[in-house]
Amino acid sequence: LLGVVVLYVAATQLMLIPQKNELRKTADSLRQVFDDIALTSQEDAKALGNKAALTAKQKEIEETVAPLFVKDSGYLKPALNTLMGEISSIAYGDTLIRSQELVKSKTAKCLINEDTASLTMEYTYKVSGDFMDYRTEGVVSVQDGKQTVYMTLIFQKSEGDWKLYRVSGLSRDSYDSIREAAK
Repeated sequence: LLGVVVLYVAATQLMLIPQKNELRKTADSLRQVFDDIALTSQEDAKALGNKAALTAKQKEIEETVAPLFVKDSGYLKPALNTLMGEISSIAYGDTLIRSQELVKSKTAKCLINEDTASLTMEYTYKVSGDFMDYRTEGVVSVQDGKQTVYMTLIFQKSEGDWKLYRVSGLSRDSYDSIREAAK
């Protein structure tokens, strides 16, 4: 009986591999948009200070991200606000990434239940740039530091494909690099 249970669990996990790959592919597409935004120069971010330029940039990002989402999910706008928050962070000088290289990606958690799924990814980068150290309230320059992007996404099956329903979490962590640079 134990052998049958083990075989059943193994078989069901193997059947989920293509679905997990589809979820990761969508997460990687969103990560790429986030990466492109992160490399915005401070001058370009400040140029978005006028309403027309900011609206145009948000429309450009929306056109890229919208196909990843379930039609009429209602959570596209909050996701756009999160992505646009990166530009604000750059414009205000809290973060300025001059270079970044993806070192590894890791699926921290993936849960699939019929037509819904939750995926948490961790992307580790080698970065160079300036980051706000909130302990000292100053900017710290980092060369070849480590940064992790955490992403938690909620998916829904739509017309047979996995689509984003909501971006539950999207954040950067460069605290280890800031601590190392400050020493």
